Formats: sequence, structure tokens, C-alpha cells
Amino acid sequence: MTSGTVRVTHRHDPPSEPLRAVLSGSLGVEAVRGVALAPWRHGLEVTPTKGARSPGEDLELLRTKFKPHRKLTAYYRRGRPDGTPAEHLAVSWQAGASVADAPRVSVTTSPADPAMPHLSRLTSPSYLAALLARLDPGRGLATARLQVSTIRYRPGQRHVLRVTDPDRGRGFVVKTDRDHSGPRAISAARSLRPMLASHCPGADVVEPLGHSALEWAAVWRLSGGSPLSQLLAGRGDATEGAATVGDATAYVSLAGRAARALHDHGRSALDLTGLALLPEQGLDAEAASTLRAGDHLRVLLPALGRQYDELVTAVSQTVATMPAATPTLLHGDLKSDNLLVEDGRVRLLDLDRVCVGDPAVDLGKFLADLRWWSGDDARAAELAASFRAGYGAGADHRWARAGLLAALFEAKFAARRCAVHDPAWEQRVQDQVERAWASLDSDRRSA
Repeated sequence: MTSGTVRVTHRHDPPSEPLRAVLSGSLGVEAVRGVALAPWRHGLEVTPTKGARSPGEDLELLRTKFKPHRKLTAYYRRGRPDGTPAEHLAVSWQAGASVADAPRVSVTTSPADPAMPHLSRLTSPSYLAALLARLDPGRGLATARLQVSTIRYRPGQRHVLRVTDPDRGRGFVVKTDRDHSGPRAISAARSLRPMLASHCPGADVVEPLGHSALEWAAVWRLSGGSPLSQLLAGRGDATEGAATVGDATAYVSLAGRAARALHDHGRSALDLTGLALLPEQGLDAEAASTLRAGDHLRVLLPALGRQYDELVTAVSQTVATMPAATPTLLHGDLKSDNLLVEDGRVRLLDLDRVCVGDPAVDLGKFLADLRWWSGDDARAAELAASFRAGYGAGADHRWARAGLLAALFEAKFAARRCAVHDPAWEQRVQDQVERAWASLDSDRRSA
């Protein structure tokens, strides 16, 4: 799964390569990239938005996901000249089940989703107003003039909507899923907010509004602040009260304290009433997930794919020789994108993957994420030290595994965060895998 925003080309001339060969990966990444960047050459049919001269004038490629021999999926956004919320498209080029079957293209446009037909209702301002009023009665939401826009459109998987009430200056985030992650996240947030207030003042969880079982939708209050990743990347907000780039180290330390509170006190704080059984996340599952993420690397860059697989094996074998960890509550997706920072406070987002497992999984992922965003080894080391200092003493056994797992996550970022449609993809993914190996070698030398 890869991301990176880029304008696409509107071309109707015939493709120079057969789609079946492109989807196999045998023609290389340039051919795969060509399909995503010029989708009209390969079967995409959409009419121009009102005011646009061509279908491609306002089409923006957001994300690609390539599964060799199976399919290529690209996600696009179409702006509208009239200023109304952008439209999202998911386009999938699928290989046939057999050699005799021709590849086919399918297009889904927001808010349509055959797997989640209720998404269309959730984009209706009046329907949403009634839903919000049921979850939070007495706040005047039933008559609110709401505005709805799409944050994430993933047909068959999940969707995220932004809902604003401009008359009252408030907002909400609506997430739909096809599993129990929504109600589990809401229940976990309600339990963890008082725990954090007690054990880690300055940290909080974004406030949950509630869950609608009918719509499989979790609703959260829109929170202020900026993602920590923006600060780490040097994009601090200059507005009054907002976090600045210079605040990043202090916020990373606070994130460490929040992670320690979550690991040491989170499980006992949970109110399991109505909460689906917490899933368990083992290191074997994380390694298997990393291997799956690299399927396209083995086909498009075979030598690099072998390095990638060897790193996963090396991490797994080394961790297997270490004492087993006592399972704790995990955030499950601890990264700087999921931390909002403002006025010296940190708010945790996205508890959809909350689970039970080795705390080194959370720690390792956050260490890898710090390295990804800092872009400088010295700065990354400084931030990692701040994160560990915030986490506190008495957890050497956790950090021993976290250092190894950080290398595993760095490799996974090569597969998931480096965009195939980026012209510099080959170099970026090569550099990232090499950084993962360097991290692993450094950690094993210091062990």
C-alpha cells in the first residue's frame, strides 16, 4: 500500500503494453506506474466535473496498491470548480482468474460502496444530523446545518468522513468499518481517558461521541491540534497556541509517558462491557504481515525483495531467542500521525487496532516512525532518546525487542509508504530497506 499525491495525465491513445503483462509485474514498475498515472488509456471512463475541460483536469492520484498477478488499485480525488466537497474514486484493474480471462477494470465513486451501502446515507447532512442527535441529545444537533466531506474512501474496507457544524464551530469524524474495531475503539477510549488523566497528565484520547451499530459507524469529536508528524517533518504551524517545530522533542517525550501509562495501566483500566474480545497481536503475525506487504518488491525489484525477506527472517530469529514478553494493552498503531499536539498536550487518535500483545510492538513502530519523519540520523537518535526518557526506567527488556522490531517496521515502511507511482520509487525503496538493515546491524552490535 503506497501513497503520495500527484496529478494524473488525461490520455486516450492506445496503451503500448498489454494489461495482463503489466498486472503480472513482468514489465516492471514503469508499466505499473503508467497505468495509475494515465488511467484513461486503460479503461477508466468518467465524465468531466462541471466546469472542467477534460476528465483529467481535476483528477489527483492519492494512493496505489499493487498486488502482482492479482490487481492494481488506485485511489483518486476529483476537485469541483464550484467549491463543493471533492469526489473520490477507487479504480481497480484486475487480472483474470485464468489465462483465458481478460483483465477488467472496475470503478467505484464516492459515496457508493456495495459492501457498505449505508455510506450513502452517512453523507446526507440531514441523516447525519439525526444520527448525531441520537448519540449526543440536547446539543441542538438535530437541526444543525452540517457539511460533509471525505477524508478517506476505501470501498470494501473503511471510510472516514469529516462533519462540520459551521454555525456552532464544532465538528466530528465518522468512521465506518466492516468489523468490531469501531465499538472496540469507542469503548477503549472511554476507559482510557480517565486512566491517562490519572497516570499521564498532559495526554488524552480524542473524545468519542458514540457508535451506531446500524451504520457500523464510530463517531468522534473533531479535535484541535496538528499531527506530530508535521512537526517532525519541519512543518510546524505558526498560528497562536499551535505547536512549533521546536516543540517536537518535548512532545515525543510526552508520547513516551503516554505509551508507558497505556502499557502498564491500560489493560486493567478497560471497561469490557459490550466490548468485543481484544485481539492478540503476536510477533509472528507482525512478521507475516511485513512479508505480505513486500509481495510487489519481490516481483518488481527481485534483488531488493530478497534483502527484504532476509531482514524479516533475521529479526524473527533474533527475537525468538529472547525471553517472552508479558502481554499488555497496545495502541496497535502507535505513530506520529496518530498523535495530535497542541498547547503542550498530546491526544491519541485511532484506537481501531487496540489489542493485547508485546509492548515492544508499539515502541518499535514509534521508533521507526521517528526515523522516517526526522530524515537525519542524529536527529532521529535525539528523538528516540527523548521518547525512551519519557517512557521511563525499568523496561530494558521491552527496549531490547523494540530496537529489533524498529528495523522490521522500517522495512515495512519501504513497502507501504514508498509510492509506486512516485518516479523516484526505486531509489526511495532501496534507501529505506538499506536504512532498515543499518538499524538492525546497529541494534545487534549494541545488544
